[in-house]
Amino acid sequence: FLPLPQKTRSFQTRPKNWMSEDQIAIILSERLDLFPRSQAPKLARHITALCREYALDPAFILSLIQVESGFHVKAISPVGAVGLMQIMPPTASFIVKQLRKVDLGRYRHWVALGGELPTRALTDPFLNITLGVTYLAYLRDYYAGLPPYFLVAAYNIGPGRLDELRTRRGFKPVQTRDYYEKIRDGIPNFRDYRGRALATGAKTGV
Repeated sequence: FLPLPQKTRSFQTRPKNWMSEDQIAIILSERLDLFPRSQAPKLARHITALCREYALDPAFILSLIQVESGFHVKAISPVGAVGLMQIMPPTASFIVKQLRKVDLGRYRHWVALGGELPTRALTDPFLNITLGVTYLAYLRDYYAGLPPYFLVAAYNIGPGRLDELRTRRGFKPVQTRDYYEKIRDGIPNFRDYRGRALATGAKTGV
């Protein structure tokens, strides 16, 4: 198995313009589908807490969600990846069983009985993002010392597949490079986002 993530290692230095919970809540309330706007501040707090715990930039997480699912809560890919951060059920089980600290809420009995999390559990934004951020931290530490491309590419195609490709002579990433660049280029847009609600002085969660 890969080593467990170390909370003390940072993916990058915390930016001076770290997103506020209000910014994140506005983005969630404007972009999430099938999700109560009143819950956006709570989910924003959840994302902020996870990012602080694992030293990951919230703008990076939001940009990845945009690329992975377009903020569609119940998105399911042709290969079976589920939810906002497009978590594969076997990956979810791997994270839960290895870290043993993910709060599964009402679904904890599924894992206790040896089963995989059901698809409906992975469409829960709180659980889905918890699993996704935890997995990113896991990969971040596995590829410590390498450019951030490897973390993002591994999230996209899996670390096993990426490591296999890296052993091939003349390996030149194409699909994963495009994926990485979309996420990278989206980070400043989220970090500086003000949105309709901020522009008009409106409040979220109503």
